[in-house]
Amino acid sequence: VQEYALSALTTVGTIEDYKHFLPRLLELATEPGAVEPQMIALKLEMAAWRTWPQNEQRSLEEIFIHACTDAFKRHTDDVLAGDWLVSLAILNIDPGGLRTDVLASNDDCCGLQVAYLLVLSCLFESDPSERGYWEDVLETTVKETRSWLLSEETRSLLLSVSLRIRSKDSWLLEKAMARREELVRERLH
Repeated sequence: VQEYALSALTTVGTIEDYKHFLPRLLELATEPGAVEPQMIALKLEMAAWRTWPQNEQRSLEEIFIHACTDAFKRHTDDVLAGDWLVSLAILNIDPGGLRTDVLASNDDCCGLQVAYLLVLSCLFESDPSERGYWEDVLETTVKETRSWLLSEETRSLLLSVSLRIRSKDSWLLEKAMARREELVRERLH
């Protein structure tokens, strides 16, 4: 399935073929290591999914938003919410209140997911070619996401979660808080 996911539309199959396999690919994308949601997003862009019937577009938007929301509620050992977040960005899907809900949740897993984005994401690279999948995202969306991660609300979530978190995960929160402060200082200069 991974081979098909990688070569669909470029060397194998048509848009109709891709539509046929898309439900299974999306299902597999929710399982760790099976299919990257970012690859599905890129293939959807290649397939001009915004020209598809409205009901298909709405369904895909709902699936990606739901998967991203669900990923933020799971531990970083199980899934990385950043994979779904960048997929939303690639597809130019408005996450709606997702960012606000994540920060307001005061949930430990949300805090860890945000910490992971701060520490291990290439989102903050100045050269777009070094941003991984974020390279395929509109610059305005990159800036909005960066601002969200550097916000005071993010800081509050990280601090709150750091007081409750298991020692096994405390390193990630400590690193994220330090990285956030470093990035905020850089922006001020």
